[in-house]
Amino acid sequence: MKYKLKDTKEQIKADAKFLIDARIESTFEDLHIKYETIAGDIYPWQYAEMNNLIDQLVELITDQVYQNIDLRDKLYDYSAE
Repeated sequence: MKYKLKDTKEQIKADAKFLIDARIESTFEDLHIKYETIAGDIYPWQYAEMNNLIDQLVELITDQVYQNIDLRDKLYDYSAE
């Protein structure tokens, strides 16, 4: 499916945030199961640090995917479709 650059960056960002959040939650769950611990609240400083890292990762992934869409569009001729 072809996306338009101007319509895509915010959607990439939303998708990245959703997927990262899901995988972090799954990772916590998997590790609590493996080490037979009880999942609980994290400390406020851990929560703040995790959110900061998530935001940075979302931006990095968004920028990387967005730049590759731009590159793909330069390399691929959609007029042939």
